[in-house]
Amino acid sequence: MNSMIFSGFGIEIFKRDERYFIRYDAGELAVQFREDEINEDEAANAQKSEESAYDVLLACQRRS
Repeated sequence: MNSMIFSGFGIEIFKRDERYFIRYDAGELAVQFREDEINEDEAANAQKSEESAYDVLLACQRRS
């Protein structure tokens, strides 16, 4: 079951079965939602500011 934790800065963070996920628009010309697993520290950091959220998204993209 999904539990919404945060919505803002163009991202959504939610918890599913004790795991954290971030959802965001990764599309360039068209909307393409992407969902990546993040850890608890990244979830907390992404909620601090728009810049922190962007840093977390960059880390997610480097991992994939």
